[in-house]
Amino acid sequence: MLTRAYQTDNDTWDCFEYEPYCGSTTWFVINIFTTIVALGGNLLTIGAILFSRRLNVMIANQFVFSLAVSDLLVGCSIPYHMAFYIVDHFGSGRLNCLMRFVLISFACSSSICNLLFIATDRYVAIVYPLHYARLITRKSSIVLIVIGWCLSFSIAVVPLLWNDWHRDVKCELVEVIPHNYMNFVVCPMFILIWVMMFLLYSRICREATGHARRMRSAGSSLSISTLKDSKSIQLSNAQVMNGSKNASSVCESNRLMPANHGKKSEVLRK
Repeated sequence: MLTRAYQTDNDTWDCFEYEPYCGSTTWFVINIFTTIVALGGNLLTIGAILFSRRLNVMIANQFVFSLAVSDLLVGCSIPYHMAFYIVDHFGSGRLNCLMRFVLISFACSSSICNLLFIATDRYVAIVYPLHYARLITRKSSIVLIVIGWCLSFSIAVVPLLWNDWHRDVKCELVEVIPHNYMNFVVCPMFILIWVMMFLLYSRICREATGHARRMRSAGSSLSISTLKDSKSIQLSNAQVMNGSKNASSVCESNRLMPANHGKKSEVLRK
């Protein structure tokens, strides 16, 4: 029994040592499904924005288009990542190994930059709606998108120049990419962008909550003023009706007064 347990432990250890994907069929299916969803969904988004004039003229959709392109690159990088576990010695070459990390870093960095630009666009539209047309123009949106892609590219290509690759190294992240690059370049950038997005969306939520509160108070004030106005109108109508009745009574009495005066004169003559 001890021998069988020892053999089982050795088999498990060999699996983790020589096969990075234990249960590779499950991971293969998951990666294929993720790739199909990423490619299909983002291609539909890109096509809708390109071929729909109504969607194409909206400046906010320029950021959505850029995000769809970056997510499409993420989907395209998955098969390249899978090739390292399917094709023998695929990561033995320097360029093949480094491009594994360059592609995914470039795609993810551009994707998160586009998410930040979308959050900024929504922030300006909700917090400063009167200045949106002046601040967010087609030219400014293109400039932001270009800056985001250039920043992502400059960060992603760093491992091509700064790496720990050598011929006998295993093509894995912790073996090839320097720790200082991850600790002082990639992680700070992602943390900074996520913090900025959190602050922007927090401000958007506060503004939306305050707007909803003002709408409710304005609605209640409007209903109260409407009720007061209706009561004033009813009172005015009642006064007009009373005035009309009084005027009718005066006219009727004036009409009857000459007849009564004539009858009194005849009685006196008799």
